[in-house]
Amino acid sequence: MMANEEVDQDEGWQRGKEDEFTDEIQLMADALRTKRQQQRQRRREMELMLLENDGDPVECCPSVVEMVEPWGGMTRDGIFVELFRDGDVKQKFYERTCRPDVIGKQCRFVDKRFQRQSRCIQKYSYTYALVRYRSHGDHHHHHSNATVIQAGQDWRLDYIRVLAGCECELEPIVKKRNSKKPSRDFL
Repeated sequence: MMANEEVDQDEGWQRGKEDEFTDEIQLMADALRTKRQQQRQRRREMELMLLENDGDPVECCPSVVEMVEPWGGMTRDGIFVELFRDGDVKQKFYERTCRPDVIGKQCRFVDKRFQRQSRCIQKYSYTYALVRYRSHGDHHHHHSNATVIQAGQDWRLDYIRVLAGCECELEPIVKKRNSKKPSRDFL
C-alpha cells in the first residue's frame, strides 16, 4: 500500500507541474496573440491612412507649408540681417514646418524595430534674399546667438535660413561598454 501512495503522490506532483507548465504556455500564447492583433491593427490603421489620402503621398513626419514675410533672417555665417521692405513691397518665402503634434515624436511608417529610435525633426535650407547688414546700435529683432556686424546701408543678395521640411531621423543605439579587463600581460 505504501508504494501505491508514493506513486499517487508522484503523479499528483507531476500533474501539478504539468498544469503550471500548461498555464505558462497558455499565457505566452495569449501574449503572442495580443501582440499579433496589435500589429494587425497598426497595419490596418496605416493602410486606411494611405487609402484616405486619395493616392497622394503620406509623410512619415507631416508638415505644414506657410508663406511668411519675416523682418529679418539668419545668414549661413550666423549673422542676423534685415530683409528689404518698402511699404507694401515685402519679401515672402514659403516655409515647410513640422506639424506641432509630430515634432520630436516617433515617425510613422517606420519598421517597429527602429520605431523607438526615430524622431521627427525640423530641417532647414537656405534661399536668396535681399538683405542689409545691421549696425551694432540697432537691437530690434536681434537674436542672442547671432553675430551682428557694423556695415553700411547697402542692400545685397545673400542666403538666409528658412524652414525646409520635417524629416524622420533615426538615432543610433549607444551600447554601454563593459569595463576593460586587465591585460594578461600585466598579471
